[in-house]
Amino acid sequence: MSKKVLRYSDTKLIKLKKNNGFKSFFIFIFCLSIFLTVMFVSGAFSRVLKVNNFSFLFDKNKISVDTHSYYAVTMGQYDSESEAQSVASGVSIMGAGAYVWLNGNKYYVIGNVYDNLTDAETVLKNVSGNNYDVGILEMKFNKIAFDNENYTTDQKKVILESIKFVDEVFKKCYNYSIKFDKSEVVATVVSSELNTLKGDTTVWAGKLDAINSVVATNETILLKNAYVSINSELDASVLKVIDGSSVNKDLKYLTTAVAVIKYNLYKSINSL
Repeated sequence: MSKKVLRYSDTKLIKLKKNNGFKSFFIFIFCLSIFLTVMFVSGAFSRVLKVNNFSFLFDKNKISVDTHSYYAVTMGQYDSESEAQSVASGVSIMGAGAYVWLNGNKYYVIGNVYDNLTDAETVLKNVSGNNYDVGILEMKFNKIAFDNENYTTDQKKVILESIKFVDEVFKKCYNYSIKFDKSEVVATVVSSELNTLKGDTTVWAGKLDAINSVVATNETILLKNAYVSINSELDASVLKVIDGSSVNKDLKYLTTAVAVIKYNLYKSINSL
């Protein structure tokens, strides 16, 4: 009789306890994985928000470039072009770019343009204390986004890269200016580099022409025209730098000219 102490019902109860433990563990692991997945996705989305880059989520059917800014060190703003040109003639002796820019209803005399506020503020401190009304003007490039459904995949790539290369032209011109100021390069080297850059812009203009010959849009026409203007500025600068009499001023003027062309491009596209 002693062999019948352990009953089947007792055994079953023990097995149920083991199964419940296994299920609880499985449910815990499952819930943990769900929690970690949610945290990862939330973190990724948070990073997207922080960098203000919504193109991945919302602009799948648009060619877009996010908002950004340049910073111009100005030698005052004036009501008439003649007054601004008079000031520009004076500051050019200081080696400033002396570019006269009509923005809104004011004429600004610009010494140079920088892609970050820190550099502009440093230069501002160095030129303060003269007879000019020196300041910093933010050149804000509002986000541009336009439909790309009319283009092929290759055409979309060319358009987006050509927009971004305008910024590359600006940065290269600025770097040439800095290197020459620091006597790291001579005028002949800078002239050669500018000539190469001119060749690059000619290539991009040709690529945009090819697109416009098939499916021309206002955006691509404006972009192509911007490259024509940049190419013209580079062409003039190559000759001036070869002369070598005012390379510092000429390079700053070129950098500002490219920045203004880009500014007008973005403004025109956003006005469509």
